Amino acid sequence: MMKIYRSLVRLASVFLLLFSVLAAYAQQRVVTGTITDVSGGGMPGVNVVKKGTTSGVVTDGNGTFSIEAADEDILVISFIGYKTQEVKVGAQTSIKVTIEEDVATLGEVVVVGYGTQKKSDLTGALSSVNGETLR
Repeated sequence: MMKIYRSLVRLASVFLLLFSVLAAYAQQRVVTGTITDVSGGGMPGVNVVKKGTTSGVVTDGNGTFSIEAADEDILVISFIGYKTQEVKVGAQTSIKVTIEEDVATLGEVVVVGYGTQKKSDLTGALSSVNGETLR
């Protein structure tokens, strides 16, 4: 009789664990949104990342995005030269965010063969070529 009781307790524990995992997964839903600048135009290439994770997306050519998120997630919205914003998902299924330029942090950005860097951080040989010289 005791063996049957222990087996039932183990089985109930497995089901409880399984339903807990399914309930946690069920809280995730697709959240869509649009990122615009102050003029109202869609911002392509903006990073939308769930805070504290590496899970994120980049906005398309119209500034729209789609990401799986839970109510408690916070979306971090960032783009070079613009103020980073954080938006709590909550019960929202559609989010619209307007990002503003961050004039205080704008610095010259230099395109190098392997990425971009601030001009002030660049060391070594540096050449500048204007459009007329290229023509």
